[in-house]
Amino acid sequence: MRNRNEIIAYLNNFLNISEFKDYGPQGMQVEGKENVKNIITGVSACVALFEEAAKLHADMIIVHHGILWDHDKHVLKGGFKNRVKILLENDMTLLAYHLPLDKHAELGNNAVAAKQ
Repeated sequence: MRNRNEIIAYLNNFLNISEFKDYGPQGMQVEGKENVKNIITGVSACVALFEEAAKLHADMIIVHHGILWDHDKHVLKGGFKNRVKILLENDMTLLAYHLPLDKHAELGNNAVAAKQ
């Protein structure tokens, strides 16, 4: 089991999030439980991913496309409300790394595609 904030600090540093001006916050978008045992990853922060993560008793979800974007209205309704509700009811932390994952020298889309 690891501390949520230690995981976040490691990922924020590893992915160099301070180098990016993105369309939404990078790193933690929703705070969940402090101690993390089970981490789930996915591409986009959608209801299906969150429901599956809850079934698997995830403490943290790491995605490429988060739920907070500068161009969205931040009103809790519809699909946005449903996603936030699942996270809060299950005390899961949501981390999102958009451009940092795109550009990363080891894990980025271009780096992985080039290796293939």
